[in-house]
Amino acid sequence: MREDIRVWSKKQLKVLAAAEQLFIAHGLERVSVKQIAEAAETGITQIFYYFINKEQLLQAVLQWRLTQIQERLETAVLQPALTLQQQLELITEEYIEQGLRNPLVLTQLFYTNNLAPDAANAVTQDVLAEKSPVLVREVIVRAQQEGKVKQGVNAMQVAALITGTVTCMVLNKEEFRIGCGLQHLDEPAFRQQLQQVVTTQLHNVLQSIMIYE
Repeated sequence: MREDIRVWSKKQLKVLAAAEQLFIAHGLERVSVKQIAEAAETGITQIFYYFINKEQLLQAVLQWRLTQIQERLETAVLQPALTLQQQLELITEEYIEQGLRNPLVLTQLFYTNNLAPDAANAVTQDVLAEKSPVLVREVIVRAQQEGKVKQGVNAMQVAALITGTVTCMVLNKEEFRIGCGLQHLDEPAFRQQLQQVVTTQLHNVLQSIMIYE
């Protein structure tokens, strides 16, 4: 498996996309390499040329998506013209957007035993459990130095609050739809409403625990 997603071929990315959708729909154990090959319009031999087994393929899928999230988060954090509130909102919105588009990532992040823990733990822990909190910490530390955020705020806890809330929302979005009486909305409209509610909720919580009154 190649480590740098930027050098993966279009055929490899097509395999990753096909595997991702099948893993989300059926779980790792219920998906065969033959099914992945058919969905990716390639041969089984070709898949085994790229990846040793399904566990390594899962690891590649997670690395692919997590790297995308990481790059977008870095772009948000590295914009000095943005205010603290704008940076945190961008980070939150990115988690929500990726969570809705790629629930496999967030599911694996918080419920690693659901799939293949040995194959996925190293990826999720390295990319999100370490790197993303570093980005959040950069935002918070800078704001603390400017006297805009309480000194006792812990960046790791803030990152966990954001990802945990988004994960819960993604995994239970249909219950949310029913509980809020939003069955009449089509999927795009429902997702927009859901994102607005969660973003507002997280903004209010972060504002109350981080910002001086």
